Amino acid sequence: MIYELRVFHCVPGRLPALLKRFENDTLRPFEKLKFGAFLKDPEWLDVRRKSQEDGPVEASITNTILVPTTFSMLR
Repeated sequence: MIYELRVFHCVPGRLPALLKRFENDTLRPFEKLKFGAFLKDPEWLDVRRKSQEDGPVEASITNTILVPTTFSMLR
């Protein structure tokens, strides 16, 4: 199992649009596809395009791969 922490750094004033995108539209295509396929999925690309009609929502995205410790409940 791989655990990833992904942090979205929003463009000032665009947090509501990013939250709306996740709440209403992102999880449906993400749950049905693996990550590589998700990035190319027409439904996701349309959702992303529509969420950015008033400008970009992410200033940057950082990710960190997390490794459970030997005493973690995740092991």
